[in-house]
Amino acid sequence: MSARPIFPLEFKLLLALLKASLDGEGLGDCRALLRGRTVDWTRFERLLIEHRVVSIVYDALAGLRESLPEDFWNRYTRLNRSLQLRQLRKVQELLEIVRIFDAHEIRFLTLKGPAVSQLLYGDPAKRHCNDLDLIVLWEDFPKIQAAMETVDYRREGEAFDDRMSKGESCERLSHHEHYQRGESQVEIHWRLSSLDFMVSDSVSKLYERRGSVTIGGLEVPMLAEADLVDYLTLHGTAHCWHRLKWLFDIAKANRSEIGDGRQIGLRRAAGLRDRLLEDLLGIGNPNRRLSFRFERLLSRISVSQILEERLGPDSPKKVLGRTFCVCACAIGIGRKFSYLLTLFSWPEFYRRFPLPRKLRGLYCVLGPLYWIYRKIVDRFSVSRVSSK
Repeated sequence: MSARPIFPLEFKLLLALLKASLDGEGLGDCRALLRGRTVDWTRFERLLIEHRVVSIVYDALAGLRESLPEDFWNRYTRLNRSLQLRQLRKVQELLEIVRIFDAHEIRFLTLKGPAVSQLLYGDPAKRHCNDLDLIVLWEDFPKIQAAMETVDYRREGEAFDDRMSKGESCERLSHHEHYQRGESQVEIHWRLSSLDFMVSDSVSKLYERRGSVTIGGLEVPMLAEADLVDYLTLHGTAHCWHRLKWLFDIAKANRSEIGDGRQIGLRRAAGLRDRLLEDLLGIGNPNRRLSFRFERLLSRISVSQILEERLGPDSPKKVLGRTFCVCACAIGIGRKFSYLLTLFSWPEFYRRFPLPRKLRGLYCVLGPLYWIYRKIVDRFSVSRVSSK
């Protein structure tokens, strides 16, 4: 049996703060960690930012105010205030889009962002998000461009109608499109994710049993909480759970909604999720099934990715880690191959260099080669800048 990973002091402190933020049982563990030890507060601040939990642990950290260095506390409060203002702008952007979609009779659900923050944390600005994610029924997707243009959002990449006119199956080629307005970005999905082969329900079924939250006096439709837990499980698995925020979101969900993966295809992903929740946050799941073959190995890989502070999310090590994670959780050779095909056939290369339908099999070779080429170019560009 392999040894449990040794967590740095700063990471242990972060876990203790998350546990205190979750159950409200006091800060005894946090104070014990701080007693007689030297914390690298710069590193701790980086962890807060990397795991997107700056605002989530604010109340717990405020309870430790007397034990925190003045310079760290000042930096932290400025950072938290800045993020809160940024999230409030995201709230306004979401409400603007909700009104526009309602006016254009577009059926949609919010996937993450301020709506999830309101549901799980009781505050639409508490949970950090960089963009807005919405899912739209496929039949309503042709209305999206006109609706988004009324609020000055512009589509990135080739237009939906142009791709449809070429006879391309947009519905299966990807799962979302990007819209940009200044620094604001919105992802409009017609599928939950590239891993939606793990779930059996269609978007129309998700829409039928939708839930909602009220933000600023406006009703915002979103996934029902059980479906939200499934979606967050999909999302975390796709990224090998390398940010603690995703696990904490699951921990904040209604306990009765965290089953063993209601969808058969999600059961392995749910098993990995539950093991990480238990190992890192001490949260057990009474509905948990027996572990599957690679669960312990996947847990170690996920924890190593969580602890890795030097590599970006697109580094080869992290890409390989999450690819193995998804393939091990996917049930059936066909689903594993389907996921690998999405990695090969839908890189930036596809958009920049469209090939005729008969030659699209070449994407399986050219896509990865182009990705490697871009990584080499980026690495040399960074090296040249640092040497100046």
